[in-house]
Amino acid sequence: MPTDTLLFHLTRMTHMGASCVGCGACEEACPNDIPLLKIFQLIGNDVQKLFDYTPGRSLEDDLPPTAFREDELQWIGEK
Repeated sequence: MPTDTLLFHLTRMTHMGASCVGCGACEEACPNDIPLLKIFQLIGNDVQKLFDYTPGRSLEDDLPPTAFREDELQWIGEK
């Protein structure tokens, strides 16, 4: 995958988990009529549950990509 494409997808994934409030602007702008809002909400919900974060809930909350907690995600690799 070209570097710029990979960077785009990583940026989009970060947006879905940390900033997306479900406004639907992405779906309106899509020239291929892809139901982006449904797709992004599925991914975003998983990420938001993982980090106990809701975009737009509070300006006081740290964004998941900017807050490191040493004890988070301890369960990875335990299964």
